[in-house]
Amino acid sequence: MSGDAQYFRAASFAAIVQRIEARLVDCRLSNVVRREHDWVFSFDNDVTISVYTSWRIVSEGRNRLGDCDDGQQFGVPAPVAGEQAAVELLQNKSIRQLTIREDAGDLCISVDGTILEIIHVSSGYEGWHLNAGSLEVIAQGGGQLAIWER
Repeated sequence: MSGDAQYFRAASFAAIVQRIEARLVDCRLSNVVRREHDWVFSFDNDVTISVYTSWRIVSEGRNRLGDCDDGQQFGVPAPVAGEQAAVELLQNKSIRQLTIREDAGDLCISVDGTILEIIHVSSGYEGWHLNAGSLEVIAQGGGQLAIWER
């Protein structure tokens, strides 16, 4: 984050969510990459969400994929390919709505009836980091949000 970034300490939680939503609504998923310690969900307009915590994709009233499913065989012919499965569940779907739990920092992104739920589980570690061009948001340990806009 550059020295000219503005940190919104006094912004209300609702104002922060509105800033994030303004950048993400109508974006479409372009890629999912699993790295050594996180997952990166990439969307249109150079929007990325790096996820350092648990996540799942819920569709048709069921958990369809979770971060811990990657590489598991579950009695089927081949192990689950998490990146590919996440893309298949989310691709070509526009973000319609997002919600953030103020008390925990959980992020839920609704895309045409499918929900990507990022479940912030730590009181000390960061849960996720959204980078949307000039806007950056980090779910800090405990779920508090830090937001910068250049």
